[in-house]
Amino acid sequence: MNTTDLIIPIWEGNNKKEIKKSLDSLISNERLINKIIIVIDGCENFPKNLPENHILYKKILIVYQYENKGPGTSRNTGVLFSRSQNIIFLDTGDICTRDRLKTQINSLIDHDVSLGDIKEIDKKGNVFIRKSSRNKEEALKVIAYKNPFNNVTLAIKRKEFIKINGYPPTRTAEDWVLMGKIL
Repeated sequence: MNTTDLIIPIWEGNNKKEIKKSLDSLISNERLINKIIIVIDGCENFPKNLPENHILYKKILIVYQYENKGPGTSRNTGVLFSRSQNIIFLDTGDICTRDRLKTQINSLIDHDVSLGDIKEIDKKGNVFIRKSSRNKEEALKVIAYKNPFNNVTLAIKRKEFIKINGYPPTRTAEDWVLMGKIL
């Protein structure tokens, strides 16, 4: 089975509990992961916010950006440090659904891009699944109004991500622009 690198950007607003929650959601899929690239985006509390001695610590590569440049730039930086054929993104605090990695890695065998689902927990403790548009036709209908895909569920072949120049260097709507480039 193919494997992947995961890229997780963190910034000053993230806490140790959120980072641990995201890492914990990856444990059952450890065999599918080459590296977990954590890109610290200008966080002054580095490494205080990182969980110590996590079970996946041998797979974690920490990249530190001195200046906060936003999640899109952090994700692009993570891709520069990846050597895997496949890239999957996860935002800090988000939880990979049980079969997300396996499903998306298998999808990347025949496609350049795959979109999956993640669990999110809001500040009140409510859990919900974030889903994307079901197909390209639906996405093309709504892209003028909203991002048709949940960017944090993106899996993409590394060479394709580099070919489209990744996320744009904006601090807002970077995921929307990327999805437009993909479509």
